[in-house]
Amino acid sequence: MVGLKAVTILLVALLVTSTAIALYEYNQATRLQKEVTDFNTAAYYNEASAYYNEFGVVPSTNVNSSFAPPVSMYRALQIGLDSQGWNKTTLKSTMVYAYLMNWDMWTNNTAPAGITVGDANAIGLVNSPPESYSHTQSDGIVYGYGWVIEVWNSTELSTADLGILGYSLVDAISGQILPTSPVFY
Repeated sequence: MVGLKAVTILLVALLVTSTAIALYEYNQATRLQKEVTDFNTAAYYNEASAYYNEFGVVPSTNVNSSFAPPVSMYRALQIGLDSQGWNKTTLKSTMVYAYLMNWDMWTNNTAPAGITVGDANAIGLVNSPPESYSHTQSDGIVYGYGWVIEVWNSTELSTADLGILGYSLVDAISGQILPTSPVFY
């Protein structure tokens, strides 16, 4: 009987100890996940804040936080607007749009020079995050993803020909400004 009591006490002690260890590890994992989430959120808002401080406008976009190409939307905005010479002063009375699009470039010289972007109303606009942002190639065509950055005159939005003040296409992998064909707009 004494041996059975000792085994029972030992089993209860092991159960209590293993439960305590499991709770400790669960709390550690939860705390680590919160730190990662807080860091990612802070990085996103720091990037957005830096963009706003530099340009003074809030972009209109269809992109949600699940889009995570190597070049973020805010970094692409900085690259695209800098390349066009935009700043806080010149962007007054404008609207800035940023959206992720598919692009393709013919490498076999069978099409106009430059990059063409898919029709936003058809297949070009990226509505959900792709599995990979890597460039692919098939039959002499290179396919990729790019951030389209548009600046519109906010007083002339109803007239497409007069409303667009500038645009650029920023590669979502390299951040390089991509040449666009004359038929882009």
